[in-house]
Amino acid sequence: MPAADDNGSSDPFIRITDTGKAQDTRVIFDNVNPIFYQALDLGYEAANEDEMPPIIVDLYDMDINTVTKNSVEFLSRTVLSLEDILPYSENDQIFQPKWYPLRYKKGGP
Repeated sequence: MPAADDNGSSDPFIRITDTGKAQDTRVIFDNVNPIFYQALDLGYEAANEDEMPPIIVDLYDMDINTVTKNSVEFLSRTVLSLEDILPYSENDQIFQPKWYPLRYKKGGP
């Protein structure tokens, strides 16, 4: 992931918005290769898997300020379809990790 801080690192967190409500993971300080190990409950409704909207995962950098309000900076985004994140059968015991590409451009997603 891109470095956002002057020291060549980032303080990343993930934000997922579902049905208009944003949920954030915890911030992992001074890391450009974070592993979050955190679950977020998402509230989507669909009649079947084919009607599920994509899940938009935004990655931000948290800047902690002791004098003014903390600020966040957009770093990148990935868009996941249900078939991307559920490629397992009911017999699978352990979920296998999978990497997803992050996309970004100057000025926004």
